[in-house]
Amino acid sequence: MKLTILLASLLSTTAFAGTELKLNSGTISTSEMKISLNENLIDQTEWIVQFKDKVTEKIKTQLQQNGVTIYSYLPEDALIVRADYRTAKYLKTFSNIQAVLAFEANMKMSPTLEFCRRF
Repeated sequence: MKLTILLASLLSTTAFAGTELKLNSGTISTSEMKISLNENLIDQTEWIVQFKDKVTEKIKTQLQQNGVTIYSYLPEDALIVRADYRTAKYLKTFSNIQAVLAFEANMKMSPTLEFCRRF
C-alpha cells in the first residue's frame, strides 16, 4: 500500500515537470507554445530557463560553466538567470531544457495590481 502511494506521488510530480511557469502575472504553458529567440532580444540579459526535470546542483554547475549567473528558482523547474543573447540561444539546444524565454519586469506583477491602483 505504501509503495503504491509513493509511486503514485512520484508519477504525479513528474507529470507536469517543466511544462508550466507559475508567475505573479499568470501561468505560462511552455508545452503548448513555440518560443523563439529572435534578433530583437539581442540586448536582453535576464532569462527564464525551464528544465524538463528537476533542477539539480549538477545542472546549476553546468549553467555556471557556460557563463550563466543564477538568480533564483521558479516553479516549475525553472531558474531566473543572467546571460547574453548568444548563451541563451545556445542553452535552447540542450536536451534537458524545455524553454528559454526573456524575463520581463511585468512578469513579477499580479494582474490584480491594476484593480488596486484604481482606489
